[in-house]
Amino acid sequence: PPSCSSRSSSCSSYSSAGGDHWTAAVRTGGRSGGSRRRKPALQGGSKQSPRRARGKRRARRAEFPKQPTRLHVSVLSARGLRFGIEGILVECHPFVTCGVSSAPRAAFQTQVVRHSGDPTWNVEQEILDYMPGDSVDFAVLSSAHPFIEGQHAHVGGPIEDVLIGTASLCCERFYPHGFGGDLTIMGPAGTGIRGLLRVCVSLPDVAPAGTLAAHYDVSS
Repeated sequence: PPSCSSRSSSCSSYSSAGGDHWTAAVRTGGRSGGSRRRKPALQGGSKQSPRRARGKRRARRAEFPKQPTRLHVSVLSARGLRFGIEGILVECHPFVTCGVSSAPRAAFQTQVVRHSGDPTWNVEQEILDYMPGDSVDFAVLSSAHPFIEGQHAHVGGPIEDVLIGTASLCCERFYPHGFGGDLTIMGPAGTGIRGLLRVCVSLPDVAPAGTLAAHYDVSS
């Protein structure tokens, strides 16, 4: 797969209002893609309480510029994907949808890779109207129609796309210098880790060219 340094201005442009496979699971499953039990606030310890941590994150978001900018997102690959229906592991035909947290729909989606738990997509897109402070959310799904779009599902398979899991990248992790690496894919309803998703995110109008490549190497 290409490294983050291989990006160029030739990638296609999308508005964050587009996309057909943005699921409510990204909103209801939590920013990391799975439900988590809230821990009680610590009393007298050295660690800060969850409420105080959330307050600090909100304060940091308030410091971000309030001007939309371009965002480059590369969905490179995934590994170790697994999911089941009624406790039975089923064949995986994965694709990814990507959007920002303030948008009601996905900005873009990748192609479907058939029969693979370790797919490679190498899809790069540009989101034109990214607002600093928003997270970048990913949903990994298995297609019910892996061969021909609109064709009836294969015998014994699901009749609609199935959510494998979600992953999220908060703005603090990539603004302004970018991010390149693996994100944990969390299954819905607390079903645990369902693989790793490799992505690159950069802001070409904010960080100088080559900054991301100097900080990360995801070519392996």
